[in-house]
Amino acid sequence: MKVIKSILIAVVLGIVYVGIGLMKIDNIKMSEILLANTMSGVEFYPQYISTFSFEYIPIFVFQILFATNIYKHFCSASIYFFSRNANRIKWYLKEVTNIYLNSIIFLTVICISEILFIYMFTTIKIDDGAVIIAIYYIAIYSIYLLSTTLAINIVSILFGSNIGFAIVQGIVLLSVSIFFILGNYVKNNFITE
Repeated sequence: MKVIKSILIAVVLGIVYVGIGLMKIDNIKMSEILLANTMSGVEFYPQYISTFSFEYIPIFVFQILFATNIYKHFCSASIYFFSRNANRIKWYLKEVTNIYLNSIIFLTVICISEILFIYMFTTIKIDDGAVIIAIYYIAIYSIYLLSTTLAINIVSILFGSNIGFAIVQGIVLLSVSIFFILGNYVKNNFITE
């Protein structure tokens, strides 16, 4: 049920993401559609915070959906389940694989829904770089989603779900904020000289 819910949300995010008007619609290359998902137009200057925020929404939504996937087992089953589970490592790896596969499905559905939505209105040129960009995009972003979602789950087990989500997202957004601040100094040649 959760997979179907995440697929539907990914379809809606893909359509909304394209529908807002991030790109031109005339004879667009498939690589341009895929690059729009990768935050390729975001430079690390404070002026791009709103663009980054908009492009971060799909990642944030995935983390909301799966942030407490493993944590829920600890809340509901706790000691009873884990004391009777013979192979806890196998169970944990199965849960991690589940999150990873869901992240791949989520990212792929977003891309496909964007491509299909644009295809309804114009022609799409399939270029050589599109396949490579798609592979890199799904590989890099799925690993990022897996690592941050696992971090949220682990911190949630230690401190509770709300605190776990806030701590991990706070660290991620603090890191991005530092890049934005430093980007302004690089732009003004304070750091490069």
